[in-house]
Amino acid sequence: MSENTQHQHLKTFVDILKASVDNGNLDAVDALVAEDIVVKSPRHERPFTGKRHAQTILRALCHVMPDFGYHRSWFQGNEAVVEFKGTLDEQPVQGVDVFTLDNNGQLIGIEVFVKLTEGFTQMAKREDAFIRQALTAKT
Repeated sequence: MSENTQHQHLKTFVDILKASVDNGNLDAVDALVAEDIVVKSPRHERPFTGKRHAQTILRALCHVMPDFGYHRSWFQGNEAVVEFKGTLDEQPVQGVDVFTLDNNGQLIGIEVFVKLTEGFTQMAKREDAFIRQALTAKT
């Protein structure tokens, strides 16, 4: 795959991601998530695998932080680094997600880096509750 095509896949993905989060409708992002995606988060010892987990985690963030949004982005190879920000109980939450795409533009990996603050601690508690409820409801 040419570097230009790879860059275009990344830019398209990030544009869809930002618009979907801003609009509160993640269906367009869901269509780009590979079934065997791997999600690495500093909140969990082991990576999560599978489309359902990735979708639930992203929805949890948008649910617990209504002002959650993606901002600046950088591209390198098959990865996009995208800054996120939000607030929770007036506490800022900030970090970056590293999104990895395959040659077809499908999302195959997410690695999360979060600035540790009180907002992060509150986000973690609420995200856990949302994920438990969402995963229990679907089984």
